[in-house]
Amino acid sequence: MKKVKMIWLPLLMMAIATFQSAAAIPTCEGDEARAVLEANRQFFKALNAIFAGELAPMKSVWAHTDDVIYMGPGGGTQVGWEQVLANWEYQASLNLGGEVNPENIHITMGTDIAIVQNRIKGQNIVNGEPQEISIRATQVFRKKKDGWKVVSVHTDTLSFTGEGDNPIFIFKN
Repeated sequence: MKKVKMIWLPLLMMAIATFQSAAAIPTCEGDEARAVLEANRQFFKALNAIFAGELAPMKSVWAHTDDVIYMGPGGGTQVGWEQVLANWEYQASLNLGGEVNPENIHITMGTDIAIVQNRIKGQNIVNGEPQEISIRATQVFRKKKDGWKVVSVHTDTLSFTGEGDNPIFIFKN
């Protein structure tokens, strides 16, 4: 009986440690990591506002510089604030509806740059039908005088953004 207890105790401790580490968000600590996590929350709040046709929140979370880059779920690459803004204006005009949220957030911190990797899950409404979203994404934030601002977003492409009769998210520079 003692051998059985001795075997289960280490296994139980490993299971608890694994569960606790898997649930820990963010993956680094401190005030700056919390500020980056909040900036990421604001980005997703702005993204959901885009789905409702509201552009202003997205404009406030991005750095308005020539070196920002957006590689979104429709493919393509926009470089510089002017091109990135044009893409967000286009997406806002689609009024897709729905909501997405980040999961499995991992933050890598630098002094004035932070990389946030996560999975985006949720849904949009395409041609009146809900479409499930589950893609990987990376957001890069730069520390500016007014807080952490998005300087890059790179996502997987969405399966329903194809070139058919009703392309969604397809944006050509």
